[in-house]
Amino acid sequence: MSLVLTGLSLWTENIYLISIPMVFMGFFMVPFIPTMLEFACENCFPIGEGSITGFMYALGHSIGGLGGIGIT
Repeated sequence: MSLVLTGLSLWTENIYLISIPMVFMGFFMVPFIPTMLEFACENCFPIGEGSITGFMYALGHSIGGLGGIGIT
């Protein structure tokens, strides 16, 4: 819901209106990152935690970078 509100508030170009959904998204989504990494390590058990965590971050940054290039 916060992503939808952020997308809708971007059209207004009002920094204060954009900041409200971003604060909620940061407050509720950032604590999920270690939990998701732990679940990824549990699902790929024989492989070490460092390898899986590095792969997840590399994949996320690659997709994010390509998505940013595609959007612009």
